[in-house]
Amino acid sequence: MAENPYAAYATPPEANPYAAFADGAVNPYAAIEPDTSLTQNVKVATRAALPYPTAAATGALIGAPFGGPVGAAAGAGLATLGLGIGDIGTAGYNALASYLGGRRVQLPSETIQELYGRAGIGAEPQTPEQRILANTVGAATGAGGQARAFNALAPMIASPMARNVMTTMGQQPNIQAAAGAGGAALPTAMREYGDVTDPYALMAGSLVGTGLGAKTGAALAEKGRTAANLAERGVAALKGEGTPTPSELKSRMQDAFTRAENAGAAYRADAFDSFAGDLSKKLESKGYFADNPRYADLRGPLARIEELRTNPQSISELHDLRQRIGNARTSPDKDVRRLAGIMTDELDGYIANTKNAVAGAESATTEAGKALREGISEAAKKFKSDEIERLIARARLSPADPADAIRSQFASLARNENRMRRFTEGEQAAIREVAEGKSGSAILNGVSRLAPGLDVKGLLRAGVAFGPGAYSGSPELIAAGLAASTVGAGARAARNTLAEINARGIAGGMRRGDLAAPVEFNRMLMLSPLSQQMLIQSQQGQ
Repeated sequence: MAENPYAAYATPPEANPYAAFADGAVNPYAAIEPDTSLTQNVKVATRAALPYPTAAATGALIGAPFGGPVGAAAGAGLATLGLGIGDIGTAGYNALASYLGGRRVQLPSETIQELYGRAGIGAEPQTPEQRILANTVGAATGAGGQARAFNALAPMIASPMARNVMTTMGQQPNIQAAAGAGGAALPTAMREYGDVTDPYALMAGSLVGTGLGAKTGAALAEKGRTAANLAERGVAALKGEGTPTPSELKSRMQDAFTRAENAGAAYRADAFDSFAGDLSKKLESKGYFADNPRYADLRGPLARIEELRTNPQSISELHDLRQRIGNARTSPDKDVRRLAGIMTDELDGYIANTKNAVAGAESATTEAGKALREGISEAAKKFKSDEIERLIARARLSPADPADAIRSQFASLARNENRMRRFTEGEQAAIREVAEGKSGSAILNGVSRLAPGLDVKGLLRAGVAFGPGAYSGSPELIAAGLAASTVGAGARAARNTLAEINARGIAGGMRRGDLAAPVEFNRMLMLSPLSQQMLIQSQQGQ
């Protein structure tokens, strides 16, 4: 019988190889519990956020000796963009290398993070939630930093086209940061919680996440702007500086113009002569004929314009001229009102252009120039708010529901490009919102459709329509119809009230001068954070 070569190993090993640690000593093979403390999360977020500020600070230090503050700004911007380009280029290489069997190369931002880790700064993520946090913070910091770098470098570019491109890329850095955060957070969550590793699925996740992040960022920015505006109004109200009434605004305007006149402000005769000639041609192109008797209300203001052509005009004279034109705007003839509106718009544009003032008055540094600009600003607020008040007054004369009539009046204004030019971007947005029916409540608009006509038959229509005879519907259905009609009538009344409140709110905002354009995100600005995240996520899925 052959000898068993394994006989020496016949004694079975000890059942518990870690029995030596059973007496309470630390078992080095035991599972390590991840650190989920707040301190750990802060360290993870800090590590993720450090690369781009580090690049900016390094660039500023290098650039400062060559150009002081300008050199520091240029160095910071170039270093930030360089890091971003390096990350994008490396991520692109890694995405290609994964298909060709090449080795993954560490991103430049990851290298910076690793250096901080060796110095004991920050911490690597240990849980899925921390990995999502790290990627989200890193992407947000990168996208926002790159946008600010574009914005800082744009004024230093000589080429107008390149400068415009960089200025565009530098817009809304906070919303770009939100877009980058969303583009990183969603695919990371897909990978951590759904075990998704397909690179195309992760790239699609980046696309969706970037869009959601941008929309969320824009919405938060809008809410923040609104809250700041309300807080500012609250402080003003405590100081007794609320929304000025039309009469208060008129008084402020007249006071400023009086001070301007006393300081020597006036308008040049040659400038007014050119204005009068251009206005005459424009009126003729819009259908005005001096011999037409229907335009008699316009002859007085036009004759006054001819009288003023030969001498410099005082502000009082121009204000009196505007009032004369304003009288024609109340004419029952819509064509007279239309032409008078054109005259008013042209005169307002002439007055607002301080280049038409006498030498010295157009300067913002002289007493005359300061008072003139103040008067023009107050006048613009008053004239624009008066325009909105006129729309509301006309809506009241319409047989339609007030809400529909107000919308119709605002739509007429929104379609008139010449009149809309008088308003700021924010004011134009507010006008279009009313014109498009977006300023009210969708719920009230829907429920108000249940409101019947004023006749009794209309009031009962919802209930009796189900009966075989004219008024033979069941009591239950009639009661239901009456209830629906009552609710609809209430909703209609609320809708009409809300429409007028919104319209008057716009007029009040114009008198304050604080109607700002809504925060909107240009989808082109998603290009940088989206491309970077799609490349990174595609190679991380391998």
